[in-house]
Amino acid sequence: MTKEKVQMLAFDIIANSGEAKDYYVKAGKAAEAGAFERSDELLKKGDEAIVKAHQSQTELLNAEVNGEELPFSIILIHSQDHLMTTMSYEQSVKDTIQVYKKIASIELGK
Repeated sequence: MTKEKVQMLAFDIIANSGEAKDYYVKAGKAAEAGAFERSDELLKKGDEAIVKAHQSQTELLNAEVNGEELPFSIILIHSQDHLMTTMSYEQSVKDTIQVYKKIASIELGK
């Protein structure tokens, strides 16, 4: 795989991870405001973006598994950092949204 191809896949990972994180941030804010339907819609969009990032990562992983030499790229390392931090944030925001939903259900029960 050429260095240019590796870098293009890395940029895809960065862009899609960034888009996913933006959706996750907005989903958390929507849930905080009690807009749970909107929050769920934003989570779905974030999940779709993270799948695209994973697809690019999988293309790189498959190439290496198949014996292709992947040229070193700091951009690739940066893209992996973006993906992993977004995945960590994804889980945190989903957990937080569940807490907001529980609080809302308790408040409605009063």
